[in-house]
Amino acid sequence: MQFNKRSALRVAALFAILFLIGFTMRIPAIWLSGFYGMHGVLSAPFFGALAMWHYRHDGAGWQLVAATLLLAALLGMMSPVMGVTFASMAVIAGVVRSVVGGRGHGDLVSAAVFGAVSYPCTLAAGIALGSYFPTSSSVLTIVVMAVLGIALSVFGALLVPSKNGTMGT
Repeated sequence: MQFNKRSALRVAALFAILFLIGFTMRIPAIWLSGFYGMHGVLSAPFFGALAMWHYRHDGAGWQLVAATLLLAALLGMMSPVMGVTFASMAVIAGVVRSVVGGRGHGDLVSAAVFGAVSYPCTLAAGIALGSYFPTSSSVLTIVVMAVLGIALSVFGALLVPSKNGTMGT
């Protein structure tokens, strides 16, 4: 792990972009307030695309984890659910990146997982901290939203061109 001014700038930029994505997706999620954690689904393609861009431009996994943990700390001061959500995303991102690395389709897998876990982490944090109580009638909605979040995250990651300009993997 190499830390220098450029690394710090990358972490700061990732933090700012993650914050902007979350903030802008919160607005339509408020309009759809009947769906708990909707901002997690709406943010998934943007989180996936951001992570893919980061990895494709020689970004290190620890930088994305650090930026996400910084966001978790900031948001956790406002809402424990948001803090736990982003802390969970950071841990999962770090574990996945350390397992798959950047070889083969590792960038795509790492990026897609980073976006895809946004909704499940939001849901799990909400349940664990008592701000959401799923009912038997909400199970289908939860499953559909989780699948939609996964699909949108993969789609977002696939839209990021490689350094040679080709899309996808």
